[in-house]
Amino acid sequence: GAWRSPFRPYTGLNLKRLKKYVHGVDLGPLQPRLPEVLRTKDKIIDLAPTVFLDRFEAVMAGSAKTAKLESGTFRLIGRRHLRDNNSWMHNSKRLVKGKGRCTVMMHPEDAAILGTQDQQTVRVRSRVGVIELPLEVSADIMRGVVCVPHGYGHNRPDTRLSVAETTAGESVNDITDEMLIDELTGNAAFSGQLVSIEPLPARA
Repeated sequence: GAWRSPFRPYTGLNLKRLKKYVHGVDLGPLQPRLPEVLRTKDKIIDLAPTVFLDRFEAVMAGSAKTAKLESGTFRLIGRRHLRDNNSWMHNSKRLVKGKGRCTVMMHPEDAAILGTQDQQTVRVRSRVGVIELPLEVSADIMRGVVCVPHGYGHNRPDTRLSVAETTAGESVNDITDEMLIDELTGNAAFSGQLVSIEPLPARA
């Protein structure tokens, strides 16, 4: 007959035993495990624990109070581009050719208030750092928010990425505040930090 696993599904497995079976172990056909393995008393997955719901209400109440930002202050979010969503892709001439994509996106109305124009160099400043990069005026982003792509900053010493260095861009990590914490989960927050935008005069 067919060879059967020496182990019952999900039991008795450890690294020492698995090493004896160099060609792998057949655990047999998949078996239903729900709701048996759920550790909740009612055997139902709780998608909205009370502790999160209570904290969510507090966070939303606080967000409503701070929704209106000072002029020149924005919430920063990140983005990825289809052809360069990972930094190693920046070292391919075929993928990085064309219009530069390391820009800070801003809504046209915000750009007009600041007196800035498309492709004008602007300074993005957070609590921890400053970067300078071209402005990309776009209606694809909401007012009060600016957007900088991740994965750039290839002008560091010893990067050994000859193609990527030609479109080095700026690293959003240089302005990411390590002390910013997501209020709901307690994790590090990489999105939504406050930054100021300052237009720079055109270089002669």
